[in-house]
Amino acid sequence: VPLEDGAVRAVPYDMPIIGYGGRHVSTLRLWQCEPLTPFDLAAFNAQHYAAAMRDRDRAEDISRVLYPNDTTPAGKRLRLAQQYFFTSASMQDLLRTFEKTHGAHYERLPELVTVQLNDTHPVIAVPELIRLLSERGLSFAEGLTIVRRIFHYTNHTVMPEALETWPLSTVRRISAPCARIIRRMAACQQGELDRLGVPDSQRSRLLLLQGDTVHMAYLACFCSGHINGVAELHTEILRRQVLAAWQQWYPERLCCVTNGITQRRWLLLANPGLSALITERLGSDG
Repeated sequence: VPLEDGAVRAVPYDMPIIGYGGRHVSTLRLWQCEPLTPFDLAAFNAQHYAAAMRDRDRAEDISRVLYPNDTTPAGKRLRLAQQYFFTSASMQDLLRTFEKTHGAHYERLPELVTVQLNDTHPVIAVPELIRLLSERGLSFAEGLTIVRRIFHYTNHTVMPEALETWPLSTVRRISAPCARIIRRMAACQQGELDRLGVPDSQRSRLLLLQGDTVHMAYLACFCSGHINGVAELHTEILRRQVLAAWQQWYPERLCCVTNGITQRRWLLLANPGLSALITERLGSDG
């Protein structure tokens, strides 16, 4: 994973997620950050002991504790570095898996791949995927067209932390290419809003880049085919308040598709007596 202050290695650890009854198994892939050079023997022999372990400590900080305190510039950089690390590793893994079967036919990505943005924490994946596609020879316009058909956005809460903003300068400190891509995306969005006839008075509720501030929720909305809350009531709040401008100008995007628990499994585990009674009266074939 290329970070501005030095690349790190993402090491995957797979956790099996076994479906009810054990007949289906999915994989949750977790990432650990490791340094490319874990120990600098020359620095150690020169008695620079902290420097000898600096790369290891810097890498381990990225995946050691998530959601660090970000009340300082250093905390903000670490939090964004964490988000970038995990999403870059996942996007690289996604493309590598795709290429094993489909080669360089990236135009087929939207047919075969969907990425769900659970809140704004992974939204840096959008410019990162454009960056990775550009490394494979696609133009910015081609990459933007592809990502706008792949990504979908679930807003988990209307609280401010779910509507992250980052200084573009901080993004640049983590990934200068992603910062440049965000600027190009912002220019494309301005052109699209011009074509839609959106008045200037409403653009502050839509623009992904405002001054030096990147609004991650608006970036997600701009690049997502579908936008939803976690319940019907929540989605209605998004439509009427938090994302009202998006509902007005992109009404087809906001939809109520939730990713909640399976009710029958919840009942079976939470109240086995009632579950047994229902099965006794209604049978188990339904």
